[in-house]
Amino acid sequence: IRMYGYPWENRMRYGKRGSERCHPIRSQRKMYSLAANADYWRILNSYPGEFCYEALKASEPRNELFKAFKEKKVIYCNMKEAPYYEISPVQPDVLLKDFVAIFHPELVEPDYKSTYYRLLNK
Repeated sequence: IRMYGYPWENRMRYGKRGSERCHPIRSQRKMYSLAANADYWRILNSYPGEFCYEALKASEPRNELFKAFKEKKVIYCNMKEAPYYEISPVQPDVLLKDFVAIFHPELVEPDYKSTYYRLLNK
């Protein structure tokens, strides 16, 4: 499974005194070349209201070109609804179970309710 999360991962550079700095990919073309065929796309944001495929497309029309968008395999966490940064570091088992429920739903109970991540369904 290939999952696309951050457009700048694996692009770390070291600055003065060994501190890390991220250099985001600024080009849509470069980002597309890296992520176009990812099986899944992970999004973490604080969207006001209900985030959906139409909102993702409205934010950047070319988003619909990504394989994960076309196949409805966008994994989403809204930080306005879930305390991702506050709680997930001390609940790795819960975070992992959300991913298991997405990738292998047959391994979790049928009525499982995710805490952080879910597949976008609209």
